[in-house]
Amino acid sequence: MRGELRQPVKSMNEFDALQQKLDTHFCREWPFIREPGLINRWKSGDASPARCKSDNLCFGPALEGKGVYCVVDATAKREV
Repeated sequence: MRGELRQPVKSMNEFDALQQKLDTHFCREWPFIREPGLINRWKSGDASPARCKSDNLCFGPALEGKGVYCVVDATAKREV
């Protein structure tokens, strides 16, 4: 993907295409933000779906300089 970003975006169509590529790339990563051991869970026989809701909330803390983590999971842990 690095090679695809060499020229500036010139139109909204190009911007939309770039946004779609970025969304597709990052949405694959979301489940691992919430469950870093997801692959191992699946390998161990637990084939239940990833618990990630793909809601983009994990990137909110990054905008505040706090890193990327699952906000939903962190909230649930505080409530317990």
